[in-house]
Amino acid sequence: MDIKNLKRSIVTIEGGQWVGDIPNFGDVRLHVRGMTSKIYTATVSRLSRAVPPEGRGRDNTLLPESAVVVMGQALAEVGLLGWEGLTEDGEPLEYSKLLAADWLTNPEFRPFLDAVVYACSVVDNGRDALSKVAEKN
Repeated sequence: MDIKNLKRSIVTIEGGQWVGDIPNFGDVRLHVRGMTSKIYTATVSRLSRAVPPEGRGRDNTLLPESAVVVMGQALAEVGLLGWEGLTEDGEPLEYSKLLAADWLTNPEFRPFLDAVVYACSVVDNGRDALSKVAEKN
C-alpha cells in the first residue's frame, strides 16, 4: 500500500465539504465537517460533561441513548453546515440549524442522523477535491 493513500486533508476535515451519493438519500447533498475535526470533538466533550447522572452508567460513561443525543447535538452545532435536495411536501427546504438539531436528536429521524454520520465519515476518510484533480493531471 502506498503511504500517500493514508494521508487525509485536515483542511477539508476542519472546514467541511459537500458530500453526495449518500445511500438511500437520492440526490441530497450534505455539507459537513469530519467527526475527527477539532471543533466537533471539543463540542462532543463539552456536551458529554453536561449529561446528568441519570444519563450515565455506574462507571460514569454515557448510556447509549445519551451518547446518540450528544452526537446529534454536536452534529447540529458544528458538524452539519448545510444541505441541498431536501424537500417538504415537494418544496425545497432551506438549511436550518434549528431543524437540523431537531432531526439529529429525534429518534424518529434516525435515518437523517445516519446520513449525516455517513457524510462525515466520507470527509474524515477522504482527501480534498483539489488534490484528487491534481493527481489526475
